[in-house]
Amino acid sequence: MTLESKEEGLQLLERYRRQTMYYLENAAEMLGRGEWGKGAEMAWGALAEALRAVALAKGNKLNSHADMRRFARQLAKELQEDSIENAFVRGERLHSQFYEGFLDPEDVATDVEAIKRVLPRLLSLVPS
Repeated sequence: MTLESKEEGLQLLERYRRQTMYYLENAAEMLGRGEWGKGAEMAWGALAEALRAVALAKGNKLNSHADMRRFARQLAKELQEDSIENAFVRGERLHSQFYEGFLDPEDVATDVEAIKRVLPRLLSLVPS
């Protein structure tokens, strides 16, 4: 990815950070209303935006799910934190939930919690 300036990169990082929190808040609201598919998709979105932010802070751009999967795996190994890869696997499952509706509400809640636990760590890797 070519950024016009350092300022443009910082603005994009801030957008990813805001989107992460926006999606996380919406996930909580939707799950609270029993909208499991939409809440699951919002939790996935929060994780995806956080990973995009970390990748950008490291000079990378994630263009696909496969890119995100590889990056999450690499980051988990680099930091020796399996919770990052675990949250990604759960996030992909939640993303599928939006389209397929195969998870029980308890499964959705468990997967969302795994994502919520890893988001602060991911965002701590992004400069303000």
